[in-house]
Amino acid sequence: MAGIMIVTVIVIIAAGYVQGHQGGDLDPGYSSAPGDGDCTSSACHTDANPNDGESSLDVTLSVEEYVPGEDVDIDVVVSGSGHDKFGFEMVVINGNGDSVGNFSIEVGDTTLVTASDGYDYIMSNSEDDGNESLSWEFAWAPSEHHGDVTFYIASMSCIWLVGPTEECQVGDEEAWDLSLPLVQQNRAPTLTGGQVSPGESNWPISASDSVGFQVTYTDL
Repeated sequence: MAGIMIVTVIVIIAAGYVQGHQGGDLDPGYSSAPGDGDCTSSACHTDANPNDGESSLDVTLSVEEYVPGEDVDIDVVVSGSGHDKFGFEMVVINGNGDSVGNFSIEVGDTTLVTASDGYDYIMSNSEDDGNESLSWEFAWAPSEHHGDVTFYIASMSCIWLVGPTEECQVGDEEAWDLSLPLVQQNRAPTLTGGQVSPGESNWPISASDSVGFQVTYTDL
């Protein structure tokens, strides 16, 4: 069943988030996915209470279940009261713990980059200035049936200091993260090509003759 699924983070227990914008750059490995870093493993940010505050992380997926070969459109919005710098990082992982599918960025979009480091990531880049919010649009393309998958995404917003060292203002950083499941489309099995043996041209037959019926069973 196709539809629109909108998720707004209110409270998520996990505390992973994007490492930061030291020098305007982001590094992979801070998506809050299993094995990735979190706020306790990075010294670049100092949010003592991740997933709490006046900021927010909103993610919209264009479908409720995915079909191989069809894009899943994704909208990400990071907001923060009084903040002017924003970033996020995302991975998609299957039940085996592997990155699956491919992220695609619209031609000419310079606000997003992809990277690989254990997982395959999509993330914001150094063009990340905004006025209390910033949004990104991109797509995830499953190339085959990956089973049910999970999107892991982490974000950071802050007041940005411009000076000898460009960095987030300590005490004015807010980090959020979430995990978002997406199920594989489970189509009902189909029966096609029903055929009776012996065929119609051989009828009528006697009660002692064997009769068979053959169909093709498809379950995707």
